[in-house]
Amino acid sequence: MGDPLPYLLASGYGGSIESPNGKTYDIFFNDAGAAHSGNHWTWIIDNDSVFGKKVVTEGYLGSEYAVSGNEIPVSWVDDLPIIQFASGRYEE
Repeated sequence: MGDPLPYLLASGYGGSIESPNGKTYDIFFNDAGAAHSGNHWTWIIDNDSVFGKKVVTEGYLGSEYAVSGNEIPVSWVDDLPIIQFASGRYEE
């Protein structure tokens, strides 16, 4: 994970996803409110009760997920989420 300040100061909880085996991951979106433009940086977090929080994947997702609440398209390899992120802040 790069700079932790966006996560600590301007992230919003976006729900969770669950693997076919029942493992749950939390979703957080970077959102600076009205000042935000472009795709939203997204963190998928494993919140393990023993080892604490760990980012398992991160990247840009569009406002249809971060703002509108559409379900994030995810596939799974074992219990790890595989997400097709956008190629950049302003790209699809």
